[in-house]
Amino acid sequence: MEKIIVLDDLVLRDSKEHVRAWLIWMCEIAIKASKFPRGWDGKSVKGEAVLAFVDNGRWLGRCKVCNNPMYVSWKAPIFYCVECGNGGNKHAWPVEFPIGRERIEAALMMRPVELANPKMLIRNDVEFALNARPSIPGLPRAWRPGVAAEQLEVENVERLAKKRGRR
Repeated sequence: MEKIIVLDDLVLRDSKEHVRAWLIWMCEIAIKASKFPRGWDGKSVKGEAVLAFVDNGRWLGRCKVCNNPMYVSWKAPIFYCVECGNGGNKHAWPVEFPIGRERIEAALMMRPVELANPKMLIRNDVEFALNARPSIPGLPRAWRPGVAAEQLEVENVERLAKKRGRR
């Protein structure tokens, strides 16, 4: 996996035009499944921002209503939960990405990953990220708000040096 996965990767995987179209499509599916009565109107984005974080090589945001994580995009920083419909709200929330996102991603990409099950058939980067695990224990492709890129870089140096020292 050559990058941190974002919502844009799901948009591409599912052959949708852009993030807004993907979210509206997912809302339609959720409404048909009776998860919530109405979806995002495709236009309004307001309220307190959802903070982006990285888990298992994926940029996510956590729903303020149901706590479910959803993929997010720094190119289109909007959050709409396709599990609860942002609590039945027609408005999406903005997403806040960290200053220095590129440096955080670069530090995380230095952390090698492997498939949890090497025999698993993987069709795309999204599936790879979902089924990957750190090759070096304790060095996941994960980041939380408040953690400086420098801290990730120091962890990389320390843990990669320990691994090299064991060989």
